[in-house]
Parts: sequence; structure tokens; C-alpha cells
Amino acid sequence: MIAPMKNKSVHSPTSKSSSSRLSPAALIKGFLIFCAGLLLGLTLFFPKHIIWENLFNRLHVQELNIISSYNLDEAGLFSARLLDVRLNIAGEKFVLPRVSLSLGFSPLANITVDSGPELQIALKRGPVIKSTGAINLATIFIDRELSGHVWFDIDMLVSKETWLPVQGSISAGSKQGINIDSDPVLTSFDLDAKLHEARLEIAKLEGTGPVDFSLAGNVALNYDNLQASVYLVQGSYTLAGQTTPFRQQGRLSEFLMQ
Repeated sequence: MIAPMKNKSVHSPTSKSSSSRLSPAALIKGFLIFCAGLLLGLTLFFPKHIIWENLFNRLHVQELNIISSYNLDEAGLFSARLLDVRLNIAGEKFVLPRVSLSLGFSPLANITVDSGPELQIALKRGPVIKSTGAINLATIFIDRELSGHVWFDIDMLVSKETWLPVQGSISAGSKQGINIDSDPVLTSFDLDAKLHEARLEIAKLEGTGPVDFSLAGNVALNYDNLQASVYLVQGSYTLAGQTTPFRQQGRLSEFLMQ
């Protein structure tokens, strides 16, 4: 007797391939997991100091010779902290004790300069630099015996090629006074000015101290050597209760020596 044959199910090749094909949702999920793993790997293992060195190169720091030295204290993928940043700008030497940087989209970068008080600097598209806060002169100026806190409110368009200021407004002042060689020069001052190209138009500069003064004028800035900048100012000063008008012009180095 021949046993009856059992019916075997038959699977077509097309049905097998359709059941194993990944859905679009699964493909997107897998791609996202891959990107997350790649980002995590970069965050954990990528030598982050390379990012910041490339950033400085892109900003033409080396070509401009702005930063002479710095110590990289902390480095993340989108943030870093620098210590003892030494600058050489327009013939003047400065040191920034602590600088924190963070990268983003809007603004492109945030910089905090900590010299006792803090100065916040935001780099926006343009490039435009907005800065608010204060600095301690005693910790920033290397070659000058200056002391005192100065506050700033700056909105400035800078050159893409040189990163030097091109156009904008500057407000600055001090309520604690400015000393040179421990001698009080100003007990307070207020400045309002606008910059166009390399010409600084001083709308108001007022100061109180051993001599009170109020002036306006302009300065033709020399970015290669700020002390060689040429100024023309006029106003009045008050000494021993007597007010005297004046008009003066010359080089900034001559004015600072007076």
C-alpha cells in the first residue's frame, strides 16, 4: 500500500525576499544609531586639541601673529579653556589670564575673558563682534603700570581678512578710577565713540580726577602701532575751580606721556 503524500507548502522566491526586506523606518533607525555612535566615538576619542589648533589657523591667528602663546587647559568637542593667553595687537602686548570658548550656530562663538571681572564676547555672522562686561587693567597690560576696572559695550563689524575692526560703536567707562604707577589719574570716565574704517570719531570723552575734562574729536588709527595714531581733540578742562578751553593734536604716544 502506498502511503498518501502529505502536502508540502511551497514558498516562492518573491515571498522570501519581501519578508526579509527592511522597512524605511528600520533603515532610518539604523542610520541614526550609526550617527550617534560615530558622534560618541568622536567625542570620546578624537584628539580635541587638533580642533582648536585648526580653528586658530582658520582665523589666521598665525599669519597675523596675534596670539604669541597660550596654555590649553581643557578641550572639548565644542568648548575649550585657555590659560595665560598672550597677545600682540597693534604693537601692544596683553595677557588674558583665563579665556573660555564655546562654538555654536547663533552666535558662532562665545568667548569669556576672566581677568577678575568678566568680559563676554559674542562672534556673529558678518563677522560681527558684540562685547559687554569689564576687564582688570592690572592683569591684562604687560608693559604698563596700569590698574583699575574698565567696562565695555561694543558692537563692531570686523574684517574677514584681518579680523581688525572696520565699523561700529564703542562705549566704555570706569567708576573705580584708573591709576598709573599707583598714582590716581582718573576717578571716573565715560566714552562714546563710533568707528568707520580706521577713523575713530569721539562723540564724548569725559573724566573726573585731579583734573576734570570733557572733549570730543577723532583719531586716525594706526593698526600697526596704536601709539603712532594721530588724534585731534578739543574741549575744556577744570583745575582748581577754573575751566579752560583747549584744542590739541598730535600722536597718541605724545598724549599718553602728558
